[in-house]
Amino acid sequence: MKYFLIVSLFICFFAINIFAQDSTQNSLKQNKFALQFQIGGNFTLRSFQGTIFSCKYHIYDNSALRFGFSLSSNTEIFHTENDNSRTNAEFHTFGINIQYIKYLKTVEDISLFVGTGPHYYRYFYKSSSSSSYASNNWYLGLSGIIGVEWFFKKNMSLSAEYGLLIYYQKYLDTNQSGNTTHNIESINTTDNDMLKFGISIYI
Repeated sequence: MKYFLIVSLFICFFAINIFAQDSTQNSLKQNKFALQFQIGGNFTLRSFQGTIFSCKYHIYDNSALRFGFSLSSNTEIFHTENDNSRTNAEFHTFGINIQYIKYLKTVEDISLFVGTGPHYYRYFYKSSSSSSYASNNWYLGLSGIIGVEWFFKKNMSLSAEYGLLIYYQKYLDTNQSGNTTHNIESINTTDNDMLKFGISIYI
């Protein structure tokens, strides 16, 4: 919850400026499209909501849809020196999240917004060896966010947001014979990776 305190102070600081200004200078316009990047450690940029593509499309001046996609696939080969055995391991992940963003108050170059939407993520792992097994894990959830966006240029902005994610998760592991070894279902709430600082470029 320390992240919540940080973002709350950030939002309160800018909220003071929001109600003290009266003209609008931003790119929050209908049919506007924005590419979004998350600001990580050492000011490195990465995808805002997905490892491949993150974007936002304004359906109206004060509301938008935000999309994030992630996809990865990898195959690794492990050799054991003692018995010269070889293990092939395959990793595949896929994720998609969509959020409806509503701008509650926009004055000049500062905006306060909230949002919500579904998250889906799937992870698949398979190994081929004498003790091979497969793991098929996925979750489906609903997120809620609150944040502030500041336009330091008309077509570029910095943002800070905090969110929570409630999700249903299922783990299903099977062994070489196809028998289920683990079958776990759970409902969880998390704020991990839900504190984001980002930059948006409007087109």
